[in-house]
Amino acid sequence: MRFDPNPLDVLVLPNDTLTVQPLPDYHQFPFACEGAKGVVYKVANGRRTQKALKVFLEQFRSVSLVKSSMHLKNLSKLRGLRAARRQVLSPSDARVAGWPDLEYAVLMPWIKGRTWHDILLEAQRGVPLDEGTSELLAKRFLDTVASMEANGYAHCDLSAGNVVVGMSERGVSVQLVDLEDVFGLSTPNPNTCLLGTAGYQHRARHDVWRAEGDRYSAAVLAAEMLILSAPELARRASDRGYFCGSAEDPEAQRRWDAALPWLRWRAPAFCALLERAWTSSRLEDCPSVRELALAMSTIVRRADPPKLATASSARVPTTVFVPFDMKEIISAHQRAAPAETRSSSAAPEGGRVGAPISRRIPDASALGATAPARSRRRSRECWVRFAVATTVAVIATVAILGLITYFRN
Repeated sequence: MRFDPNPLDVLVLPNDTLTVQPLPDYHQFPFACEGAKGVVYKVANGRRTQKALKVFLEQFRSVSLVKSSMHLKNLSKLRGLRAARRQVLSPSDARVAGWPDLEYAVLMPWIKGRTWHDILLEAQRGVPLDEGTSELLAKRFLDTVASMEANGYAHCDLSAGNVVVGMSERGVSVQLVDLEDVFGLSTPNPNTCLLGTAGYQHRARHDVWRAEGDRYSAAVLAAEMLILSAPELARRASDRGYFCGSAEDPEAQRRWDAALPWLRWRAPAFCALLERAWTSSRLEDCPSVRELALAMSTIVRRADPPKLATASSARVPTTVFVPFDMKEIISAHQRAAPAETRSSSAAPEGGRVGAPISRRIPDASALGATAPARSRRRSRECWVRFAVATTVAVIATVAILGLITYFRN
C-alpha cells in the first residue's frame, strides 16, 4: 500500500507512536516536502517532540540505508549535522505500522528554519540579507563543511535545498540535510552516480562521491551567501542559485562577470580561491573547504563598494515543487526588472555583458525649478476650458428656450 497519510494519522511503531502533522494554514494536507529520492513528513511522537520521517521511493530503499546511518553517528556530534541522528525503520517496523512503504524509512530530528532555496527566492523578490548576517552565514556554513572534511567526510550534494538556515535573536545557525549519500572512508558506495544539483555542479560533470566532492559547491554556496547582501546582485537570484550554472554556461558566465568586481572588493582572499574553483577543470584542482573557511575569516568591513551595473536579467526558469497529490513541476520565467539607475549594462543574446550604457535622465534640481511654472500654466488652461464650456452651455440654453417660446406662440 502506498504511503499517503492524512493529517493527524497515527503510526504505531514497536517503540514509539507518531502522529502526522498538518500543514500550517492548510490543515487538510499533511506537512510534507518532496525531494528527488522521496518525501519528508513532519511527525510528532508521544512526547510531542517534532521529528522528520523520510519515506524513500521504492528504487532507493535498501539495506545500505541502515549501514550509512550507522556511520553517520560519528557526524552527529559535529555542529550543523543534527540530521545525522537517525533511526532506520526495519521491514518488521513497517509491517507493524501497517504501511509497507515505510520499509527503510528514516526517522530523524526536525530541523527548524528556512532552506537556502527559500532565501534565494526572497532575495529575488527584493529582500536581501544585511552584510553582517550574510558574512556570519557564510562563515558558519564553511566551518560546518570544513569540519566534515577534516573528519574524512563529504556531503556530495551541497545545494540550496540541502542547507537549512535558522535566524533568531541569538544569531545564525546552519544545518545540512539529505545525508544519505555522504562520502566517507568506510561508508557504503551509493547505488547511483552522483553528479550534484544543477547550479552547483562542477563543469567536469563527474561523479562527486569522493573526498573532494564538496569543494566546488561549497565555494559557490558561500559566494551566494555574500552576494545576497548586494541588492543589485541579489535580485538576479533564482531557485537554481545566483550563477545558475558553471563556467561553460553563457548565462552563468555573465552573472560571474557581474559579481566578480563586488566579490573582489568584499572578500579579496576568498574571491581569489573562488576564481580558482570557477576556472578549474577538475574537482581536485579546487581549493579545499578548509582554505575557503580560513579565507572567509579574513573578511574586513570596507567602505566605498564598487558601482554595480544593472544588467538586463535573462529569463531564468524558476521551478516550484508542488507536494502531495499535485506532484508536477511548474515552470515560470522571471520578468526583466526595470532600470532604476542612470547607467546599465545590456548584453546581446548569447553575448557577454558590455560596458555601461549611459541614459539621459533629467536632473532632479531642474525638475524642481520648472515645477511651479508648469503648475501655473496648467491652472490657466483649466480656467479657459471652464469658461468656454460655460459659454457654450448658456448659448445652448437660450436657443432652446427661444425655440420653445416660438412654437408655443
